[in-house]
Amino acid sequence: MGSNELLQIIILAICVTPFLIALLFRVIEPFYMFVFNKPLYLYWYPFPKSISNKQRLILENNFPFYDRLSLKKKKYFEHRLKGFLNRYLFIGKDIQITDEMRILIGATYVMLTFGLRKYFTGLFSRIIIYPSAYYSSVNSSYHKGEFNPKMKSVVFSWKILFWDIVFKMIISIWVYMNLLMSYIFIV
Repeated sequence: MGSNELLQIIILAICVTPFLIALLFRVIEPFYMFVFNKPLYLYWYPFPKSISNKQRLILENNFPFYDRLSLKKKKYFEHRLKGFLNRYLFIGKDIQITDEMRILIGATYVMLTFGLRKYFTGLFSRIIIYPSAYYSSVNSSYHKGEFNPKMKSVVFSWKILFWDIVFKMIISIWVYMNLLMSYIFIV
């Protein structure tokens, strides 16, 4: 085989590869989804992004969903979280934005979209955080949170969000302890 023939084979492979990839995702994947009722893949990151050890510690201490994931899915979660933190702008109104705030808000978003292949949205580009309920001049009332599509912003009160998270964790622990106690006394 001469160098000219080898060059033709390489050029053919380069030209055919995009067609085969398009065929896989336009024809084979819909068929696969129809038969198995799930996508061919959900997570595929050849070069996964990683978060810092400090950010990982915040997740481990404050986000039970992350702790329940397998090591492999924790890597996917971290990749998505890093993408979220890089993509969306955090703005504090009368409050200093901390890394913990960014991590918990991003982790909540990633958790809500974890089963989706396309998890970023163009509906908002900034997250505005107030320390507590804030006054809206649009409708002359106090808000705990809102979505403003015109400004492409998600706005909420950190105090309300944080206490909601803490309250749900306390309720979860209380329910678990009651179930455990009822099991101990029944047996």
